[in-house]
Amino acid sequence: MLLGYALAGGYASRLRAQGRRRHGISGLYGAIALLLPETEPLRPRSGAHGGSMRGSAAKMMRTLLAIGAVVLIAVGSMGFAAGVAVGQQRSTRVYELRTYTTVSGRLPALHKRFAEHTLALFAKHGMRNELYFTPTDSAKAKTTLIYLLSHESEEAATRSWKAFSADPAWIAVRDASEADGTILEKSPERVFMTLAPFSPVP
Repeated sequence: MLLGYALAGGYASRLRAQGRRRHGISGLYGAIALLLPETEPLRPRSGAHGGSMRGSAAKMMRTLLAIGAVVLIAVGSMGFAAGVAVGQQRSTRVYELRTYTTVSGRLPALHKRFAEHTLALFAKHGMRNELYFTPTDSAKAKTTLIYLLSHESEEAATRSWKAFSADPAWIAVRDASEADGTILEKSPERVFMTLAPFSPVP
């Protein structure tokens, strides 16, 4: 269907341009004017009806093409509007930015825990893994992990974190990863956010 929209859009653009050149009419009206039958000067009848019938058939065909072009343009516009609506629905998600600061030398253990277990456990409990970051600052890069989750709402986030914290699988992973010592230097920092009205939709 996307290919049909693209073809219709390209055809419509060419028709608009030709409509401007031929009729001096811009936009969709120029495209329609180009496809509709043009008024011809009256000519003496030839005595045979074949030419007249062929002319009528040609005019009918141009009219049908005009109607078809309008329908394709309308369908393409509807598809575009539907796509925008879907994108707008995604923008209602709540994003959670979290920052972890580790004890010196313990960031590799945190990375290992996230890579092998934590991301899967987040997904299990309804939290969407979005992005994970390492600071470009060389000192912070040794002790800091920053990541972004998304949720259906803050209430959903609260439910997910509660279920995650009580999950025996998480408790076992946490205890095993801290067998050689505590990983985090302090409690995680977090901020809940929503997209600004002018933000591109991820």
